[in-house]
Amino acid sequence: EELRGSPLLAVLTSWHAWLFLVSTILIAGFAINTILNMFLEFNDMLAVHQRVLSSEDGPRILMLATRAYLLVFIFAGLVQRGIWLIHDAFHTDMFIAYRRTMCCEGTGPGTYTKNYKLEVALGTSEELQRLHRALNSDYTLSED
Repeated sequence: EELRGSPLLAVLTSWHAWLFLVSTILIAGFAINTILNMFLEFNDMLAVHQRVLSSEDGPRILMLATRAYLLVFIFAGLVQRGIWLIHDAFHTDMFIAYRRTMCCEGTGPGTYTKNYKLEVALGTSEELQRLHRALNSDYTLSED
């Protein structure tokens, strides 16, 4: 808590958040450029041969779509981890998400509010049984 008020920590936090933001934007831009370039090269190939789409282009289009899907999947994961790191830069222990990302563990429990735990003090076994009936299989409260 003593570090929270430190101006040096504020500068360090801002610097890391800025670098992670710029890196994430660069990754997103590189992703868009790579995917668009694949389809533009295919269009240029058609223009060079002065022809329109035909049935023999089907496998090539399928390959382009599959490759684009895989690249979107990979780049989306990189952007997601960049957002985790930006979020993590504002915490006192600012490299916990970095360590978890490098170990492929994700952000981990307790990072976001939906993962906070709730303690319930029950007085009788009847209250415990009512609570068990009210909880769904994923330990969330049902509507009724």
